[in-house]
Amino acid sequence: MLDIAIAVLLGALTLLTAFLGVYVTLHPVESDHSRKRYKIGFCACGLFACVLIGLQAYRNTQAQAATQKQLTQIEHNTKEPPKVEVNVQPSQPQVTVVVPTDHPSHTHLVFSGPNSPPLNSPPGSPSPPFKQGQQYTVNLGLYNTGSYPARDTANGELVVMVGEKDIKTAYSEYVNRIKIKQHGSLSVPDPIGGANLIWGTRTLPVFSAEDAESFNTAKSAILVLQKARWTDDTGRYELLFARYLMAEPYPIVGQFNWRPLKEDGTERKLP
Repeated sequence: MLDIAIAVLLGALTLLTAFLGVYVTLHPVESDHSRKRYKIGFCACGLFACVLIGLQAYRNTQAQAATQKQLTQIEHNTKEPPKVEVNVQPSQPQVTVVVPTDHPSHTHLVFSGPNSPPLNSPPGSPSPPFKQGQQYTVNLGLYNTGSYPARDTANGELVVMVGEKDIKTAYSEYVNRIKIKQHGSLSVPDPIGGANLIWGTRTLPVFSAEDAESFNTAKSAILVLQKARWTDDTGRYELLFARYLMAEPYPIVGQFNWRPLKEDGTERKLP
């Protein structure tokens, strides 16, 4: 709710600053007292905008840190093996096995994609803002965070530029263009060797001058879609990844953030 309020205040400051500029242009002031009042107004708007931008950047940093902490905790939890207790009595031998009871045979896969550890873009890939002649490349991964192997694993990814007005419908338009490839089994994380990942790399075409200008000014975005399917003892499942990279609107200049679509992180059981 606070992020929405900050965005509204930034928009209001932008409108107020524009109004003051137009008003002063159309109605020049003659007295020193009036000029001083307008100077104070412009300075106050600029200072307040800087404070809001700083607050917004701080909240983004805190949110990313919280996400990183949660992912680290998930990885730590999945490395703990099931506990087995065996009780044997001399007269009547008895064996008691304790295993997890919540979804004992269902495992979960997680995407490692843009703005998710461990990688964003490989070495040599440019960072925004982009220039004419550059190419943007992203590494996209998939790994098992559950306690059971994933069988018949398949995944695919798609990276494309879309217009700002087409973002809301981009998922339905492009999701069926993802080409799924079979990869076999995906084992559980190894406490020593770490997670077993499936990697894919996608590179956009070379940016033209128009492409770079459109992206840098928030008129277009880079859309990343991923789809994964796997089988365990409870059935076959599908997981979706849907995020886009876009410049922040004016007056925030030079800041680019990944944003999720509503379909991002959706897991469903297939028939």
